[in-house]
Amino acid sequence: MLTDIAGRVARLTFTPGNTAEIQALGSLLDDTPLDASRLIADKAYASGDLFSRLAEDGIEPVIPVTKNWLNPPPLDIDAYKARHLVENAFADLKRFRGVATRYCKLITTFTALTSLVVWYVNTSPTRRGPSPHLPTSTSGGQKTEQAASPQQSKLWSRRRD
Repeated sequence: MLTDIAGRVARLTFTPGNTAEIQALGSLLDDTPLDASRLIADKAYASGDLFSRLAEDGIEPVIPVTKNWLNPPPLDIDAYKARHLVENAFADLKRFRGVATRYCKLITTFTALTSLVVWYVNTSPTRRGPSPHLPTSTSGGQKTEQAASPQQSKLWSRRRD
């Protein structure tokens, strides 16, 4: 699954249960025009071939490597914290029981169901606020914070009492 910077599903593909996910990543990257400066993934995607391919495309890999690498590439820890958006996208899809348990026996019907769920999740208003790991809008070179609504201020003041 590829997500955009807001955690919405951009591309989804399915593999057999006995196939490593990194094998599907190559076709996922080929089929999707990437307008990204970073690719954030977990340790399962740490591969020299993937790192070299991303370097050719001008994409910075934000992927931790396993301990057995001799010369591990640097890892931007602050950028890696945004990986929770992918996990949240999986959680959004798994809220639907048919997707979480895969009731559909055929891949075509499961793909259709998942496509409908992805459309619903991507177009519905999010239940979460903005990620603290994403850049906020700037005004005059300084970060600006959103003002709290009166209801939020009341909730916060009740908690302080």
